[in-house]
Amino acid sequence: MKRTVFILIALLLIIIQLAAFPVVSFAENVSGNNRNFHWQLDENGVFTISGYGEMPYYMGTMRPWYDYRDQIKEVIIGDGITTIATAAFSGCSNLNNVIIPDSVTEIGDNTFQGCYSLKSVDFPSELRAIGSYAFCESGLQSVVIPNNVTYISTNAFSQSGLKSIVIPDSVYRIGDDAFKFCSSLTSIDLGNTVEIIGQRAFSGCYSLKTITIPESVTKINSSAFEGCTSLKTIVITKNVRTVKDKAFFNCSSLTDICFEGEESEWINLDVETNNQELLWANIHYNHDWNEGTIVLFPTYKETGVYLYKCKFCDKEKTEIIPVLRAPMGDVNRDGIISMKDLSTMKSIVAGRETAEYIDSCDINNDGIINLKDLRGLKEMLVD
Repeated sequence: MKRTVFILIALLLIIIQLAAFPVVSFAENVSGNNRNFHWQLDENGVFTISGYGEMPYYMGTMRPWYDYRDQIKEVIIGDGITTIATAAFSGCSNLNNVIIPDSVTEIGDNTFQGCYSLKSVDFPSELRAIGSYAFCESGLQSVVIPNNVTYISTNAFSQSGLKSIVIPDSVYRIGDDAFKFCSSLTSIDLGNTVEIIGQRAFSGCYSLKTITIPESVTKINSSAFEGCTSLKTIVITKNVRTVKDKAFFNCSSLTDICFEGEESEWINLDVETNNQELLWANIHYNHDWNEGTIVLFPTYKETGVYLYKCKFCDKEKTEIIPVLRAPMGDVNRDGIISMKDLSTMKSIVAGRETAEYIDSCDINNDGIINLKDLRGLKEMLVD
């Protein structure tokens, strides 16, 4: 009897312990409606939502699909939806693909936060706003931000898996902490129109090795690049007037700064406290260019191009090489004085053609192309 009671008590304790853990059942075509929206999650983990206008917002765990968030693998937003709601898919840790139609112009705050399996997203061309924390702590590795976006919100991509980012020329402001702790970020193109780089915008981007501050920036905010321990080279334009406290604090690998200005302009730069790494680095005024290489050779008709590269950053500049001076009498600039040149000269003197290269046609150097030049060319050919 005692043994039976003991067994029953043991079974009861096991049942109580199991009850403490929620049992998540796999969805089989669960669905719902809210106003003019319909959503559905099928047995393959594909979540679709259709409707028009802004998605309805549900506070916290009130999302109808909240209990199934771990089963969502793909999200398909229907054409006609304009805004993806705040926190709509946050915490969907197995989400790996999102299809967003061109009708979407705004992605709300925290929308895909904590979506660790989400590696990439194709943003619609008409997208105008990416909310705060929208892709924070996501697995996102690469994105192309559309040209209609003007502001990168606070913490929009912080602690994500981004490896590279290109900021389009439509963006004028990068918010505070926007890319904070993106530890895999190795490449940043800030574009040409960014005016404000927020506080801690790129702090803790441990893999970043070089950064170019565009001419549109006049102030680098506090802790903007703090803790970028692999950062070796910075390009700063003379338009920067102020570097705020800790902007480059603990950038322990920083060795070279290419300052696009004169030494007197660098001396007048207002560098606030805790930026000793910036002050200890080697300063290269207006870059230090290599000897250059010819990337396009000039001809008798076309100019060439010399390419120079900075020895310390990825900046490049080009220089035009003038056209080669053709031999006197080489009217058509093919490098050979022949009967073709005589034929062209006859047409020029007769007024049927215009001299394209006067210096090759003016045989007697009197500034006029006439019969005297034609006779001179004939004599050259006879000789």
